[in-house]
Amino acid sequence: MKNKNKDTDHISDKLISYLRDELKNSKIEYDSSLTQLQGGYETLTYRFKLNGVEGELSKPLVLRLYPQFYGTKNAVWESTVQNVLAGEGYPVAKAHFV
Repeated sequence: MKNKNKDTDHISDKLISYLRDELKNSKIEYDSSLTQLQGGYETLTYRFKLNGVEGELSKPLVLRLYPQFYGTKNAVWESTVQNVLAGEGYPVAKAHFV
């Protein structure tokens, strides 16, 4: 059985590195670290909060990870639906990165 803390630490390290690169901001840190949420039929889901960012990214955030065998199709589809609904004023979460 895999060590869940080790897996979460690995995901956490990869996520913060990705966000620093994507946002061109080496000062981004976790205000609250990745904490796995219960549930999630298809995905692993984590909550977290960042320091060193502004706007919507400074609010509590959620990371959803699909298993590799799904590829990117489901994540792209889901994020598109979420962002269209958010753009129309529906009270749904916006996907910031896919």
